[in-house]
Amino acid sequence: MEMRVGRVLFSFGGGIDDVLSVNWLARNRGQQVVALLADLGQGSYLEPLGELALECGAARTIISDLRGEFLEDFVFPTIAAGARYEGYWLSTPLARSTICKELVRVCRELGFDAIGHGASPGGNDHLRFETAIGALDGEIELIGPSPDLVRLTLRERIERAEQLQVPLIPGYSDEVSTDRNLWGVGQFHGGLDDIWEAPPENLFQLTCCPTEAPDDPLDLMLTFESGLPIAVDDEPLDPIDLVEKLNLVGGEHGVGRLDHVENRVMGGKTREVYEAPAAALLYSAHEALEELTQPRVLNRHQRTLAEEYGRLIYEGQWFSQAREAIDAFFKVSQRNVSGKVRLRLFKGSITVRGRESDHALYCGSGDPLERLPAGVLERITHLQRAHQIRRRKR
Repeated sequence: MEMRVGRVLFSFGGGIDDVLSVNWLARNRGQQVVALLADLGQGSYLEPLGELALECGAARTIISDLRGEFLEDFVFPTIAAGARYEGYWLSTPLARSTICKELVRVCRELGFDAIGHGASPGGNDHLRFETAIGALDGEIELIGPSPDLVRLTLRERIERAEQLQVPLIPGYSDEVSTDRNLWGVGQFHGGLDDIWEAPPENLFQLTCCPTEAPDDPLDLMLTFESGLPIAVDDEPLDPIDLVEKLNLVGGEHGVGRLDHVENRVMGGKTREVYEAPAAALLYSAHEALEELTQPRVLNRHQRTLAEEYGRLIYEGQWFSQAREAIDAFFKVSQRNVSGKVRLRLFKGSITVRGRESDHALYCGSGDPLERLPAGVLERITHLQRAHQIRRRKR
């Protein structure tokens, strides 16, 4: 059924599918398209991207600065959870959740008829857009790429753009697909198809080659309060400044690279190369502090739920009840995860050199039982007796 002509708010990132979709909606279907550009700390100016959207047929553009919200409301809770997906720090799925929240907000506020995106069916991002927006507002109509577009190969899409005289980002290549924000860079590169070969060094944007990193190690101290990072080397920093600083120093020492084969949501495997220096440093320090401050059973459940939390985020389920329920657990588990951790960065490696906390459960030298809180020793004695009784009954 042909959709009525109306106003469409389009999530525009500048990729080949985005430019072709905006062109299709505006010029083939006669819809008024407004392109929303999300500033998540991509490291480049968004104004040229807005001009590209206008050239493709958008009536106007909206630039939303989401950097603070992205880190405070999405990334930092994920740090507290210790959540990853197969070792990946989730920079792209967290960004998609942030963008979807903004799309729904703007759509409601300005009265758009639908939300559009250029993510192809069967891909991770298509599922994330559809799932997140549907969870936030099931009444909003969603428009994906044109049906004929999804059947084309990437090379054929570029040829289609040339035929339609649809402009592309200067220097666009069908060999490289990049997603970048404050939390990291994810890349797929045509040269990565041979999984026996290492990624080309010129692929990396945030990190230097570990072998070319400084010959002198760097010691760094991170401070956490209730599971959230608040300072670097005793200097309090807001989330944006903190992450930018750690990306800079971590990148200079070659930390935070990940080259792995990833299991996609809809099946199949893909090779992805990620860079996330700040994430690597913060996760290393946070985990060290958890080991120091969490009781054994709590830490065990923390790790189990962190894995599920990461899986939910990867699948676009940030706005699900399941994610909210697990988040309630982390609010309790992180109460005592406060203190300082000293890290050493050296040629791509991160080593924990020291940690301290007012909530430390570490016993130190001597008899560990002497340092237990009042009442704990008595409970241990009762537990031992219970084990003895069970053994006798066998």
